[in-house]
Amino acid sequence: MQGKEQVFCYWRSQRAIQEIQERLSQCDNLIVYDLETTGINPIFHRVIEVAAIWVQRQGIQFTEKDRLHQYFRLPDCISLPDEIVDLTGITPEKLSQAPYEDECLEEVMFFFENRPVAGYNNLGFDDLFLRQYFYRNGGLFCPRDSFDVLMMAHDFIPRDQVENYRLETVANYFGIKAVQYHAAFSDAEVTIELLNRFTEAYRNGETAAVCGDKRPEIESVAYWGKAGQETEKDRPVHRIYVTLCDSGTKIFYDIISGVWYTQSLEIDMEWLETSAWEIVSVQSEKEFQSFRGKKKLKKKTA
Repeated sequence: MQGKEQVFCYWRSQRAIQEIQERLSQCDNLIVYDLETTGINPIFHRVIEVAAIWVQRQGIQFTEKDRLHQYFRLPDCISLPDEIVDLTGITPEKLSQAPYEDECLEEVMFFFENRPVAGYNNLGFDDLFLRQYFYRNGGLFCPRDSFDVLMMAHDFIPRDQVENYRLETVANYFGIKAVQYHAAFSDAEVTIELLNRFTEAYRNGETAAVCGDKRPEIESVAYWGKAGQETEKDRPVHRIYVTLCDSGTKIFYDIISGVWYTQSLEIDMEWLETSAWEIVSVQSEKEFQSFRGKKKLKKKTA
């Protein structure tokens, strides 16, 4: 008999949502981008296509200013998996006509510069790949800020209204049509449309966040992570777990994406986050993200 699949709900505090809104309001320029890659691990796999759109704020909307598009030829020692060909339509023949990744570094670096970036799941995927691409070729990917539109979708779309939070599902929810999914430029264009919708939603104070009222006793707060360099299927993981006394409910803060995941919507997550900060003696999210260790509390006695 197979074990029951663990279901986690996303949660981000009102403080964090307000900070996102404030950071977005300070951005007059953004690079909205999407990558296609040979796999899921930024250490083992390679970027094969980058599509980036430079947008500028025009009133309350971001509109296109310029574009960058480039395919990367793979080294002879790295093959293009068949499943990636089927998913993206990118073939080995197409890549054989493209320049190698190091030949494109200067052009890509100048386009991105240190402008803020946005993407769909970029915090957990594209940013990691681009950072590794720059590093591998002697560059440094250091955007002034990074906004994940996937996280924004969680902020505004209740979980019971969509099957999942994939780009295509969320776009269909809003009636947005794409030329082709898993095509870098098309995905970036859809991401811009969603970004504009969510930017307006932030201004209007909308949210789908659910917060319960239970405040169970906390047993410990502990960091756990791995570099994601063991196998091709491994990905970087950096989490801070909050263990509750006399409860099997799992709750953790994902450091890479900056959000909480919980198995229970009955817990007061605003209280839990504040308590976790107090336990590890920090006063800001940035300090909390830097926590490495374990703090165990003594159980209260009757």
